[in-house]
Amino acid sequence: MFSFLNGAILAAAATALIPLLIHLFSKRKMKVVEFSSLRYLQSMQKRQVRRIKIRQIFLLALRTMILLLAVMAFARPVTQSGYLGSHAGVSALIVLDVSSSMSQQTKDGPLFDAARREALEIIKNFGESDEVALMTFGAADNTIIGFGSPLRVGEALSEIEATDGSGSLSSATASALELFNSASNFNRELYLITDLQANSLPDTALNLANQIDESKGAFRIYLSNLQTKANSESDNLGITGIDFGGQLIEVGSEFTVGYSLQNYSGATKKNLIASLFIEDQRVAQSDFTLAGHEQKRLTFNYRLSHAGRTSARIEISNDDYAGDNVYYFSFYVPEVFNLLIVNNNAGGEYLRLALEPTTSGVRHWIVKQVNRNNLSGLALEAYDAVALVGIDQINRSESATLSRFVRKGGGVMYFPGPTLTADKFKAGLAEFTGLQMDEDITFNPPGSGFYTLAELDYSHIALQPFAGLFEDGLPKYQFYSIPKFDATNDSKVLARFSGGHPALIERRLGRGRIIIFAGMLRPDMSNFMAHSFFVPFAIRLAEYTASDLSNYDYRRFVGDVTSIPLPKRANPNDVLTLSTPDRQQVRIQPRAEAGAYQIDLPSFGEAGIYNLSSGPRVVESFAVNVNPQEGALQALSADEARRILGVELETLPARAEVASFLEQQRTGKELWRVLLWLAVLALLIETVVSGDWFNTGAKKDA
Repeated sequence: MFSFLNGAILAAAATALIPLLIHLFSKRKMKVVEFSSLRYLQSMQKRQVRRIKIRQIFLLALRTMILLLAVMAFARPVTQSGYLGSHAGVSALIVLDVSSSMSQQTKDGPLFDAARREALEIIKNFGESDEVALMTFGAADNTIIGFGSPLRVGEALSEIEATDGSGSLSSATASALELFNSASNFNRELYLITDLQANSLPDTALNLANQIDESKGAFRIYLSNLQTKANSESDNLGITGIDFGGQLIEVGSEFTVGYSLQNYSGATKKNLIASLFIEDQRVAQSDFTLAGHEQKRLTFNYRLSHAGRTSARIEISNDDYAGDNVYYFSFYVPEVFNLLIVNNNAGGEYLRLALEPTTSGVRHWIVKQVNRNNLSGLALEAYDAVALVGIDQINRSESATLSRFVRKGGGVMYFPGPTLTADKFKAGLAEFTGLQMDEDITFNPPGSGFYTLAELDYSHIALQPFAGLFEDGLPKYQFYSIPKFDATNDSKVLARFSGGHPALIERRLGRGRIIIFAGMLRPDMSNFMAHSFFVPFAIRLAEYTASDLSNYDYRRFVGDVTSIPLPKRANPNDVLTLSTPDRQQVRIQPRAEAGAYQIDLPSFGEAGIYNLSSGPRVVESFAVNVNPQEGALQALSADEARRILGVELETLPARAEVASFLEQQRTGKELWRVLLWLAVLALLIETVVSGDWFNTGAKKDA
């Protein structure tokens, strides 16, 4: 039974009607005029006409056959078996895993070297009429080489290396099946060369078999069993993450960085070394022991001596897989914090004195006060935080300006004043703070009672330093009148007054945060400012609000594609430059979205520290790490891969047996060469039959 690899061209078989049409339209009726002297020729004429008609019919059949044979040859008919024709061609696609786990060491060297040798051995089994394509997965920029010369793929393989990335075998397989739509041969072969790590396949089963079009020819998927070449139980320990334990990092103060370790092997590992590097200098070191399959959290303590951007990493001893032996992180500590106080009553001065008691000597804060009327014309990007003190109303334009400032990483503190009403609050402050206020402030006369701070959430970063400070409970700070706010779903209550009313509320917005303290900073409304606790409380709130905690973000992994808000010190009209760990530079243009500016970061190609610059200034630094899941080195079996992918997989034998194995698997005979030769033969016969010497011979016979 025939099948056609290029069946669409069969429509051209209609051209076989051309000789017939020419034959029919070229017939002309002849007028008969009888001559008595020519009657003796009639018998001879009948014989010649009969011969001419036979010759014309034969030529018509030959010409029709030539066209049909040519069209069928170009349609590439194939039989499943038989003795005629040449062996059916092969369209092969090699899918090569270049994810980080492929760099693990085995007894024969890096696993990726074995994978590359496997791919080169497979390429040796293709001829000039075959076509081969290549696809990698597990890199930020995967390589795809379309169907073409096997030699070209072999040359490309020599340039490919394992990466720091993670890959999805299921997505790669699905993309490979789509690529076969452009294949042109009967035998279609997909080669999966991978270590079959569990993190490369989903938990739920797929059904990729539906994407295979069996009408186009034989299709087989081969799996190179690399997991059998890896160590049966790899000697690997990895850093699975770090954390700062809810700290604000400050110059001159000791901070703690915690790091989590995992022993993936069953054997106990002793006398291993972990090191802390700050700006590529080893500043701390400790040894540790991990039992088989044990997880452990350890810490380093370090006192930061300088402000600015700091790049750091933690490293542990080498083992079979180096990808998870280092974990990068970075953080930013400003030399001074710039605070803008928008003041509508005397309360702003208490906040300024708490942060900036003097304007001489070493200053940790630079505070500027303005009145309410200047809010709309301020360049907020020059400040780390803004404090709204006693402001009872903002319009929607001011709310949008403040929201953009917060989304870019700025912080806003809000302290209500006695002129605040429910209607004024709803005009703009409600939308900005994410709170509700349904009733006006009730002003209690002196001696009629007061509210106190009843509870603080000491687990929060801003309040952690005060945990254990009040062993006998919080002092009875007196708040004579308070606005009764209601927190919404996107707000978090950090402290409450007696009676359960929210006292301290946080709302996260983009990269920044809004802190609302419901106590009014006026002596006629509270005695809180007269207590010693007010100064460290105000400093801590301001530090937390002004700190860009997104700079502690160390959970980006190689291969991630993400967008971030434009850093607050960057100009949206500038073209930013992203510097990668290997010193490449990528130009990025900020884009506007929903009233703010976003930066679309490219896919991270390797682990390390990335810097984002606006002109000569670095406006953002962040760390990118190898996904810790790569370090598990948990290989699936071929049967598990079959079940999840939902396709049949055939395991390739050892390299020495690959050639004979593939030869036995391939089927089909292509007949296009046979048909093309038949068309040529028919053309030669047609040339002979229609030639002049044939006509001359026919006349002599007559």
